[in-house]
Amino acid sequence: MTLFTGAGVFRDEKPLEKPRTCVAGISSIRGLLPPNALPEEILDAGEERVRALFVEACNPICSYADAKRMTEAFEQLELLVVIDPAMIEPARMAHYVLPPPIGYEKWEASSFAKGYPEVYFHLRRPVLQPPPEARQECIIFL
Repeated sequence: MTLFTGAGVFRDEKPLEKPRTCVAGISSIRGLLPPNALPEEILDAGEERVRALFVEACNPICSYADAKRMTEAFEQLELLVVIDPAMIEPARMAHYVLPPPIGYEKWEASSFAKGYPEVYFHLRRPVLQPPPEARQECIIFL
């Protein structure tokens, strides 16, 4: 079984062994794998390859090394779902684009632990109405 968690691609062979990428055998560090391994896990991993991907609030094509290879890999996915308010590069290739509201259109919460042991919490209410088709990320995942 292969699982891509946004943090990496995992091969489930030995439960006591650290998860590794299928192609290069890169082991995870604290459960995370390098995102630059993703293209080869889509293009070169055979039957264990990554076939579907959810991209949320990031642009892997522009954020990681070798944009051309990442683009080639994304074009080979059987399912690409992008959750982003902007029509970023992966969204242009996606099978589904799900628009969440932007920060001013939804409730937002932040905590600030800089003054530990005093921790501050800020809750901001929406100041704009979101477009009718926008759904908050937690609702999309639900």
